[in-house]
Amino acid sequence: MLAAALLWACGAHVANCEVKLPGLLSSHMVLQRERPIHVWGWSDAGEKIAVELHGVSRSTTGSSMGTWSVYLPPETAGGPYNLTVSANNKIVLDDVLVGDVWFASGQSNMEMPLKGFGGAPLKNSAEEIAHATPPQIRLINFPKKAVDFPQRNVDASWTVCSPETVPNFSAAAYFFGRELNAREHVPVGLIDATWGGTPGEAWISLQTISTDAALMPVFATRAQMMQSQADGAAIAMAERREDEAARKAGKTPPPHPWRPDPASWAPAWLFNGMVAPATPYAIKGVIWYQGESNSRLAFAPMYAKVFPALIADWRMQWHDGDFPFLFVQIANFKSNDSEVWAVIREAQRRTLSVTNTAMVVTTDIGDPDNVHPADKQTVGARLALAARALAYGEKIEYSDRKS
Repeated sequence: MLAAALLWACGAHVANCEVKLPGLLSSHMVLQRERPIHVWGWSDAGEKIAVELHGVSRSTTGSSMGTWSVYLPPETAGGPYNLTVSANNKIVLDDVLVGDVWFASGQSNMEMPLKGFGGAPLKNSAEEIAHATPPQIRLINFPKKAVDFPQRNVDASWTVCSPETVPNFSAAAYFFGRELNAREHVPVGLIDATWGGTPGEAWISLQTISTDAALMPVFATRAQMMQSQADGAAIAMAERREDEAARKAGKTPPPHPWRPDPASWAPAWLFNGMVAPATPYAIKGVIWYQGESNSRLAFAPMYAKVFPALIADWRMQWHDGDFPFLFVQIANFKSNDSEVWAVIREAQRRTLSVTNTAMVVTTDIGDPDNVHPADKQTVGARLALAARALAYGEKIEYSDRKS
């Protein structure tokens, strides 16, 4: 059985597994400038590994668990380069740039792609997609994954920004990156790790939630939600019967209330599946657009604790100090009586007391009749304006922090 397992893991070369890299390390990637360059992966225990980039090389040995990690010295913006990993096999990553990497996350308004959503079009979508050809912008889109322990890898790889790759990518993140690339004249890498209709606590590590007594109520709201799932399968079946009966009668199926994937609301599960794999990868900062799902009456009072805890948690997980954390205040929307959006907006405003944060106001470009406003160009431009002040040190007006 052991021999069979080794053959499955390594192919015909039982004694020599191929050295492997995580999905974040791929051709077309952007490496964060002026930070040590982290390269890591998996190999045989004791395997000798050499990594080379731009004429500089470092070597290491696979651990007893088959993992390895090296750091190359910081680079200034530039490229394209080849990054080579040599062991029992050889991996060559081409078209590697060095610039600024931004992690874009949150729920549906950050997830909303350039092609728009059904019932929520993006402003000038077709034109924006056709002209999405900046050669120094690179994209990676993390698949949705909710899991109960931190992941070490992600099933995704970097692509060049193009009309073929951008339609399913975060519009707000793309417009943000486009503004920065045009202004700063450096390559920009954008990581899209988003999942619509998810609460903030799902994006915080269990390590942080479980050690902060002020966050304990998130488990109570989770318990209430899971209690409501007991009849979930029966309700879904009843709705399918209603839909089928309506179609047979030549009628439009009746509307049904939206229900989230219960796993996507579990505290820490989105952190585990969609944030943890990125934490070994150096970034310039974070852009965040979320809060709508926390507006429910059972969740809203906790957001003033949840959101600052998320920021502190991510900064701790990346081990890179108080990097810029730029966020979008949720816009005006005619929500129902079970939601209190104003409470979330106020909690977001108060979070400006956290160091090195900036908030983009969108009330003037929101849509009271659509939770997904069409104008993501202005959202991206305002995020970029905040980044220019906070991350790039420009002396510009971008916000009245006293308002």
